[in-house]
Amino acid sequence: RGTAGHAATITVTGNGQVTGSPNQLTVNVGVQHSAASASAALDGDNRETSRLVAVFRSAGVRGADLQTTDLQLSPTYNDNGDIDGYQASDQLSVRIGDLATAGRVIDAAAHAAGNDVSVSGISFGISNKSPLLGEARAAAMRDAATQARQLARAAGARLGPLVTVNAASTELPPIVYHGPGIAAARAAASVPVESGSQSVSAQVKVVYSLVG
Repeated sequence: RGTAGHAATITVTGNGQVTGSPNQLTVNVGVQHSAASASAALDGDNRETSRLVAVFRSAGVRGADLQTTDLQLSPTYNDNGDIDGYQASDQLSVRIGDLATAGRVIDAAAHAAGNDVSVSGISFGISNKSPLLGEARAAAMRDAATQARQLARAAGARLGPLVTVNAASTELPPIVYHGPGIAAARAAASVPVESGSQSVSAQVKVVYSLVG
């Protein structure tokens, strides 16, 4: 209840969560190449990386969805601590928008780069989360209103107009799939891809006035 000169209010926190189906995945694909000289190692790495990029581009992956995330060139050493060669490595982050063909595309890329390829950290996501976020916020507002009505009745009052709303959204982490080793992946017809589901949640802090 309010005091003289102060309107009575009630503050509640509402939560809402909705689930959607991922429609894209991001995968890290790397190559490494060893050779007697630094230039030969880098040349070999470049050739294999170019094969990877060609496979992804031919599968419809846009240039904006291909990103080099790491490039290294370092010496290798023998048991005596002497330099006996060089190793170059390259890491690509690839976003694939067609989950129906993603497994075959990853498999084709692995074959294109040969034994020097590595595949890791497949994560699934939703390209446009705005509709889900809107649904989550609406659910959070309904939850807040339900709580406020219950508390108002318990206090012997009626719920009045809404005074303020503060909102925050929380997206649950992407689903990460750590698949079989690359040798097992090559043995399969195509890499199995199961996207599962992903949740988006929202929270609102709502202040209502109380009447009576």
